[in-house]
Amino acid sequence: MTEEPTYPLAENISIDTQITVDDINEVTSTQQLYGGIRFKIGDEVLTQYSNEKDTHGSTRGYEYKGEYPFLIIRSLLSKISEFVHGRVDPTGSTESRVELYESAGYIVLSWVNTGYVRVAFQTVPVGASVEPTVPIRSSVGYAVRTVDLEVAILNVSEEMLDYIEKSSIDHGDTLTKFRQQVEDLKS
Repeated sequence: MTEEPTYPLAENISIDTQITVDDINEVTSTQQLYGGIRFKIGDEVLTQYSNEKDTHGSTRGYEYKGEYPFLIIRSLLSKISEFVHGRVDPTGSTESRVELYESAGYIVLSWVNTGYVRVAFQTVPVGASVEPTVPIRSSVGYAVRTVDLEVAILNVSEEMLDYIEKSSIDHGDTLTKFRQQVEDLKS
């Protein structure tokens, strides 16, 4: 029997990206795909700093964190696959962190039980005079059904694949490996 998780339960989760490339036809590599990734738990944005407003004048929405969404998605696919396929040793540390690069933060994934994974957004102290803070609910995280997390990462992965296939990005080894990661998670 699966115990009820001690973290707040997420009714649903979504993951999406925003690419901030002016002309996709000038992009020749996945490393040139700039933008960010956003996690939403229900209507609440997980990847948002406390008191953050859309005042940056940025080319992407303020709730999109990271710099290289393709690399972040690949890391998430790898970590989530471990939970989905039971390649986690619950007797040891099950926490995994996926770095979001420029945003001084990361997504935390940790095993709760056979049906749930904790998803949180936390920051890394950078030594600035004013450090970004994360709402306590985002920092503690939510218990997300493993199957819902799998569907969310597969959806955003498929969107990324479609985006890349429509671009002039080299469809070489990197993209082949990415497709394989997606297929491995589906199996």
